[in-house]
Amino acid sequence: MADAVIGALRVNLGMNAGEFERGANAAERRLGAFGKSFKQLEKTIAAAAGAIAASMAATFSVQSVLAALKQVDAIGKAAQAAGVSAEAFSAMAFAAEMSDVSVETLSASLARFNRTIAESARPSSDAALAFQLLGVAVRDSGGNFRDTSEILADVADRFAGYADGANKAALRRSCLADPAPR
Repeated sequence: MADAVIGALRVNLGMNAGEFERGANAAERRLGAFGKSFKQLEKTIAAAAGAIAASMAATFSVQSVLAALKQVDAIGKAAQAAGVSAEAFSAMAFAAEMSDVSVETLSASLARFNRTIAESARPSSDAALAFQLLGVAVRDSGGNFRDTSEILADVADRFAGYADGANKAALRRSCLADPAPR
């Protein structure tokens, strides 16, 4: 009887081993198919990531160009309002920002300076007297107002030669339409 039980166990184990081997082979095939699908998915994701990256780069480039154009337009408008060339305004804006002065403050100061230049057309005005004391001509030989940036450069040169004090402060207030003493 023991031989019969052992024989049955051998048959049963053999059958179970065969089923196990068939199951393992099927699992291996499925795993291989899954691996192929995964590799295809990896390729698809890589292609999509590349397309997204290219799209983002293009968007960033377009946004950068648009931002630069807006800045150039803003400089052009501010320069026109200040009565100076865009190149001169850009240089002044850079110098102002390096001195912790905002572009808005620069624009407002240039607007005041232009009003002072216009006021100097009246010979009896404080502005005309201030420019005369500084030795700065606001008009060219043809009688036209000189470029604002040229007048400003001349005023800056003259101020550089003055000692600090009440006279310099008074001239600055009159010439630059600066209401607050410093």
